[in-house]
Amino acid sequence: MRPPSLKAIIAWEGWSDAYRDIWFQGGIPETSFAPGWLKGIQNGRNETEDVIRMQKEHPLLDDLWKIREVDLPAIDVPAFIVFDPEM
Repeated sequence: MRPPSLKAIIAWEGWSDAYRDIWFQGGIPETSFAPGWLKGIQNGRNETEDVIRMQKEHPLLDDLWKIREVDLPAIDVPAFIVFDPEM
């Protein structure tokens, strides 16, 4: 959205590819922690996403998952990157 006051970002935790990083790590559907965590969180359309159903209906990387990817080249503000050597 690029508000004029945004001068930098710090992404402490996050992901840029939900398909590979969260929902299908190593090709295996995540059906325990993440869907429970997501329950009640709403997307921008005020609808709760049924991720288990989405995983069953879209097991491969398709447009449903691609529209949820972050467009990293579109980020044009400085970023403070944190590295935790304990992780």
